[in-house]
Amino acid sequence: MEDKELKALLQSKIHHAMGFLGGELSAERQQNLDYYLGERFGNEEEGHSTYVSRDVEEIIEWTMPALTRIFLSGQNVAVFEPVSPEDEQAAQQETDYVNHVIFKENDGFLVFYDWFKDALISKNAYVKVWWDDSTKITSESYENLTDMDLAVLDDDEELEAVEQEAITNIVIDEQGMEVEETRYNVKYRRTSVKGKLTIKPLPPEEVLIDASLESLNLDEANFVAHRVKKTVGELIAMGFDAKVVDNISSDSDGDYNDERVNRRKLADEFITDDVSSGDETSRAIWLYECYIRVDYDYDDYPELRRVLLAGDTILENEETDHIPIVALSPYRIPHKHIGLSQVDLVKDLQLVKSTLMRQTLDNLYKVNNPRQVIKRGGVNLDDLLSDVPGHPIRVDDVGNIQNEPIQPVINHSIAAIQFIDEIKERRTGVSRLNMGANPDILAKSTRGAFMGAMEQANQIIEMIARMFAETGVRWLMRKTHELLIKHHDDEKIVKLRGQWMPINPKEWKDRTDMTIVVGTGTANDEQKLNNMINIMQVQERIIGAGGEGRLVSEQNIYNAARTMAEAGQLKDADLYFTNPQMLPPPEPDPQANINAQIIQLQSALGQAQIQMEAQKTEIAAMKNQTDAQLKAAKQEQDFKVKMDRIANSQAEHISNMEQRQREHDDKIATKLTELELEHEKDVPGSVV
Repeated sequence: MEDKELKALLQSKIHHAMGFLGGELSAERQQNLDYYLGERFGNEEEGHSTYVSRDVEEIIEWTMPALTRIFLSGQNVAVFEPVSPEDEQAAQQETDYVNHVIFKENDGFLVFYDWFKDALISKNAYVKVWWDDSTKITSESYENLTDMDLAVLDDDEELEAVEQEAITNIVIDEQGMEVEETRYNVKYRRTSVKGKLTIKPLPPEEVLIDASLESLNLDEANFVAHRVKKTVGELIAMGFDAKVVDNISSDSDGDYNDERVNRRKLADEFITDDVSSGDETSRAIWLYECYIRVDYDYDDYPELRRVLLAGDTILENEETDHIPIVALSPYRIPHKHIGLSQVDLVKDLQLVKSTLMRQTLDNLYKVNNPRQVIKRGGVNLDDLLSDVPGHPIRVDDVGNIQNEPIQPVINHSIAAIQFIDEIKERRTGVSRLNMGANPDILAKSTRGAFMGAMEQANQIIEMIARMFAETGVRWLMRKTHELLIKHHDDEKIVKLRGQWMPINPKEWKDRTDMTIVVGTGTANDEQKLNNMINIMQVQERIIGAGGEGRLVSEQNIYNAARTMAEAGQLKDADLYFTNPQMLPPPEPDPQANINAQIIQLQSALGQAQIQMEAQKTEIAAMKNQTDAQLKAAKQEQDFKVKMDRIANSQAEHISNMEQRQREHDDKIATKLTELELEHEKDVPGSVV
């Protein structure tokens, strides 16, 4: 996409954004501010009361202490949840450091105060959180420097000598000799680039939102812009080329924004030509820091881009992954970005109440100083018009003068005003109960009834606090965490929970699980305090019954004590109780170690005795088994011997039988041989 196309798109988005150069939204915000400041309505008449009721201011100023107590009375506004048991300590450290950055490195209290009050007055309020690494230029002057001092300062890479004056004097050295000594007066320019996470509430008219946005979450917007006035010198300090900045024309669109003019009128400010001073670096230029989703590289995917537009010049154009502005609203309207403010709820009542009071005062003026009805020619008018006490009024007849009949209306007015106040209390939750109890109410109410009524009155304020917590505050904490991971380059040593510890956000995890820690007002704090006292008493009884370490741990006791301290409005509970996770392992007690060894030896001896008894039983069983085996073996051996005897007897019998058979066979063979020989002798011709 070419620059001229991008500029045309941005200018179209800017001119059609919510709040640009007035409109109904801007007019309502101006009117809300006027109601808060108690400005007149414009319908006043000369000679009549111009009283303006301050109901809007009263409601907001009584709501603000409750909100600041709810959010800022504890140690942390938000707590990041661990994702595993091993992550417990890391999550605690990240929680502590993010809150440290917001409240110690930034003016956290003032940020939240202005943010919340803007929302209560102007429907929506905005805070910007970003990593500021712009160049900062300051001047430093040093006098009476020695050569060594000068060398040390010259080694500082951020310092550049602008002016230097050498002064030579005659001094007496250690040997009493006169010598020349040169001292220096030097003026330096320090140019430093030190990144810092910065949080700043923005005036509502400086934030331009895409009119199509239907959510309070600006991350869902297709276009968001921050319109801010910068001088030429400031833009150059931000790193932009001086020649480019000098050629940017100054436009006055933002100067004549009605809402901006109305907001600054109490300072008697007026629009001036910034170039009239003759200093080009002081000339002001409206800078639009735009966040737009656009298919810049024509890849059919609209990416989020950050574009700095000043006049007709694009100073910066880069892809980004987040919008650094977060919004909140006390009364969110579904499917709308713009919600309602407390002023919207009561400004009609302020107008009605002011009218009633004006009429009542006019009536009282007439009752206290009524007009005179006189008979023409029967009264000396000079005497009548004189207000000098005791001055006589000369009349021809007493009946010639009488007062105009006036009916007092104060009783009716007071009843009407009280009715208006009751409507106001129901709408806003800010009542006489949480402003300071009326003694008559306390006298006629039991404590339970009074506390119940006060709790009901606090519910609306608590709902506002919950809405703030789950929207803007949650998004602010998450963006702060993300920016520290992305931009925090070096390790820092920071004191957290009373201990110095190294912090390196580069090692952190991306976290989405977060608990917003909000209080619940004085009544609920008292209830919480009583609950924690009861819990600690139960813990004490469990420990006394031997349940320490099983049902109640050191961590359980610490958690209860810390919650109790916070309910008692003690901001830093760790000043009074130490987290067991932060303690080193306890050193062993020598006597306890000896006792433990004795118990261990006794236990080992008992185990040895048990093992010996078991071994005796096992040996006896083995002996019985061996005896049985031996008996069986002996019986088997006897049987075997007997069988061997039988076998031997049988073998001997068989052998004898075989011997006799052989002898018998031999005899038969011998007999046969003899018979053959005899037969051969009897046959003639046979050869023997």
